[in-house]
Amino acid sequence: EDKKKTKNEVYEEDINVMFVGSYRDNEVGDHHPLTKTLSKFESESAVNVTNISLSGFNFETLNTMLSESLHMPVRRVRSLSEMIMQKTDGRPLHVIEFIQALTMDNFLTHSFA
Repeated sequence: EDKKKTKNEVYEEDINVMFVGSYRDNEVGDHHPLTKTLSKFESESAVNVTNISLSGFNFETLNTMLSESLHMPVRRVRSLSEMIMQKTDGRPLHVIEFIQALTMDNFLTHSFA
């Protein structure tokens, strides 16, 4: 039997959708369309909204990450970490892009010795 569902029956089914977005909270105010949309989603009981706030790297975290990535003692990468923090303010995307630029321009290379 081929049973057709009514419109209400379709809406009553569990439908899972994941939406992932990112924005800088200091650039999106109360009157921004995104803020209004998120508020509307949060007010609807059928929509589960989870917000995850990310912050930038602090100096120690960045220095440890570089030390482990480059297989060097933390004291040896300290000046590199200082320069990267100065240029990127610890923002993860900027850190990654800056390290990639250093690598592409051969300022940061791997030594097999």
